[in-house]
Amino acid sequence: MGARTPDQIDPIETAKELGIEVTFGHLKGATARIFRVGSKARIRVSDDIVKEGRRRTSITHEVGHFALGHELPAEGDPASWFKASCEYRSKRDERDADILAIEHLTPAPMVEPYCCVTPVDLHAVSAIERVFTASPVMSAMRFAELSPEPCAAVYSERGVIKWMKPSRTFPTHLDGGTSLARESIASGFFDRGALTEEPKRLQASAWLGSSKHVDPEHEIIEHAMVIPEPGWGGVLSLLWLPNWTRRAPAEPKHNR
Repeated sequence: MGARTPDQIDPIETAKELGIEVTFGHLKGATARIFRVGSKARIRVSDDIVKEGRRRTSITHEVGHFALGHELPAEGDPASWFKASCEYRSKRDERDADILAIEHLTPAPMVEPYCCVTPVDLHAVSAIERVFTASPVMSAMRFAELSPEPCAAVYSERGVIKWMKPSRTFPTHLDGGTSLARESIASGFFDRGALTEEPKRLQASAWLGSSKHVDPEHEIIEHAMVIPEPGWGGVLSLLWLPNWTRRAPAEPKHNR
């Protein structure tokens, strides 16, 4: 699209360039959907979306389905809607559309300077969200992906981890379905309905358990926020292991 600066990235203009019409209004069960109207394509965007960054993300995700050649349902054809949403549309297609949206709205060469910072907290993520008009979730995932620090974006609902996005240097993986430790900010929100707005210092074991890669008493810092968008409603935590370096593997002992 020829964008050279973040303010030149406009998903609606991208859609128009591809011949896609973008409309807004009531939409049930999704934040946006793309479908065919005759020989044309149209994206309908839910007016329930709270943040502009989420709106842009939803539009670009649907543009991704079009640009990647995924099968689109046709207006007035229930069978094609069923096929696109239930039978044909694979998790890989959804992931690929997500990747295209991330790369288009937050191009790595433009975003990387915002990720090479300390301390690692949601203030750094908010800078990406503001400059690129991206959703907070996309901004946190992009930060974790490009940060050289050992950090991770973790999303949880009802006291349970749903998914995580680690940096290249984060030492372990947190499985979906794992219950949150009561000391965490995220758990406090689900237990008491209140969220601590400042970063919180914890022992690493509160999030990482008995990880073989991190001393359980090493410090981990959590900074969290509630995601208010429809279909979300959980807590996004940004985790950081300051002053952590990967342990070198122990040298094998040789018998003399």
